[in-house]
Amino acid sequence: MIGAGMGAGPIVRPFYNHVAVAFPSIVRTLRGNVVSNGVTATLANVTLALNELLVVSTCFDQADSRIINSVAWGVTGLLQQGDQAFDILSDDELELWTIRAPVAATRNVVLTWSGPVHSVTIVESYTNITSNVVDRQATDAAPPHILGSIPDSGLTAVTSQAHELILGHIGVNTKIPFGTWIAPLVPAFDQFNDASIDGNYLSTAWYEGLAPAAFRAAFNGGQAGKGWAAFCTTFRAV
Repeated sequence: MIGAGMGAGPIVRPFYNHVAVAFPSIVRTLRGNVVSNGVTATLANVTLALNELLVVSTCFDQADSRIINSVAWGVTGLLQQGDQAFDILSDDELELWTIRAPVAATRNVVLTWSGPVHSVTIVESYTNITSNVVDRQATDAAPPHILGSIPDSGLTAVTSQAHELILGHIGVNTKIPFGTWIAPLVPAFDQFNDASIDGNYLSTAWYEGLAPAAFRAAFNGGQAGKGWAAFCTTFRAV
């Protein structure tokens, strides 16, 4: 028997090999935008890979209580992930619809309302998303004529998980440039429809979060006295 202090040699301890997890990068693609003043808005020939996340955001006026009847990519209907009215005077609405492509195909994206509306729609897609289920979401809105009111998804931030897609959407009833996104969300696309009295403005942003963190969808500037709505939404990534 070899005891302590009897030249037993070096003590060998277990070695644990800590390997960093490599996440596949999320790839965002702008598929297009549509400005419409009718019952439908169509973006033709949107090509998606299998399981690619299609994100359709739209800002429109709800004149005469108009609502969206459907949003579809070809024969595949999208799921409404958020809706927020933000101006009782001009009946503006911000909505978010998504689907994870069940097949690889090229199809038209078609939005249909219950009646003619002034609308602006942005269509984007994201790769390497695990499902069409929203993980976290925060929303907020403000009516017009509130001095100093700046678009923000709320005082309570959305806390992401280890690897997530963070989306920001802001709709404003305005015809002129409104504000700039607060980092780390990266501005993606802006579009106006100035046909309605106040106009409709839609802005999107995104961020690939690799570690848990708190996020808000917010501008750091803008004109006072404009109605607005804001979403901050997260999806789990591969």
